[in-house]
Amino acid sequence: MTAFFLQQLINGLTLGAVYGLIAIGYTMVYGSSA
Repeated sequence: MTAFFLQQLINGLTLGAVYGLIAIGYTMVYGSSA
């Protein structure tokens, strides 16, 4: 169960990092075009 929880935690952090990079990318694009 601990390994499963650790895997879910890693998956959550990875997904959060991906969404963060996408948000930063959109911010940079809209910021440079504005």
